[in-house]
Amino acid sequence: MDSKSFNPFSLILKASRPWLLLSAALFYILGAGVAIHQGQTIGWSNFFFGLALIILLLLGGNYLKRFYDPPSSDPEKTPSSLSQQQADHQIYLLAAITLLTIGAGLTIVLLLQDVLTWIALLVLGIAIALVLAQGIPPFRLVYSGYGELAETAVMTLMIPVFAQLLQLPQFHPLLLQMIFPLALIYLADLLALSLETYAAQLKFQKQTLIIRAGWEWGMRLHNYLLVTAFLLLALLALLGLPWSLAWRAFLAFPIAIYQVWQIWSISQGAPPNWKILRLTAVATVVMILYQWIIFLWTL
Repeated sequence: MDSKSFNPFSLILKASRPWLLLSAALFYILGAGVAIHQGQTIGWSNFFFGLALIILLLLGGNYLKRFYDPPSSDPEKTPSSLSQQQADHQIYLLAAITLLTIGAGLTIVLLLQDVLTWIALLVLGIAIALVLAQGIPPFRLVYSGYGELAETAVMTLMIPVFAQLLQLPQFHPLLLQMIFPLALIYLADLLALSLETYAAQLKFQKQTLIIRAGWEWGMRLHNYLLVTAFLLLALLALLGLPWSLAWRAFLAFPIAIYQVWQIWSISQGAPPNWKILRLTAVATVVMILYQWIIFLWTL
């Protein structure tokens, strides 16, 4: 094996999915912000232990998925030998076991600090089950056509709820009002981000949501989800979502409309600009999260 071509740290970093980790951190901070907005004093040790636990869980689950992926199914990977492929997979397995073990240790610490209520434990347990089911046989949700739904549930529901419960033991309905439109936007963004690799997914028989829906219907679903999310935000504002939160979310509406137009143009045969599409997909949800986090933590 060529030692120059085998860099375990580079391998791990490449598989870490920074966008997923950034999103997880923002959703976690959002959940903790709801507790702060309700007058709860932040418990910083609980906050950072919980955030570290979530990041370790997501990383460990992703590395397990990579471990169970057949090497030839990765369109970005061209291993030079069978021994290189096996070494890569062993690195993924070792990293996953290490991170998940540390995560289990942090869970014990939170239990000893008596901050994990039975509801928080239930939410954490569901999150762990969904993350592991993403990549581990026989479930392999990531290539079942339902992986994006599981990821959306973990990111937009389980993580912020868990963060809020670490600070405020009682679940607050305000968080639920914020989660629903964010979940629709996040799922739409996953569809947008998967369009670029549609051909590779078909070639390597990866049964993702965009493949299950089909190229045309997948793009329609993306647009329906984004439009529905902002209609839901308007409805929630009428039903009780504070206007101070609602109007901040609508600052991302022009970006969402541009994103819808991009997808519509691609469906009509226009050449796609994948870089701009990726940027707008990320910007839509990040802008809403940023605006809401600033409000909840400072006002």
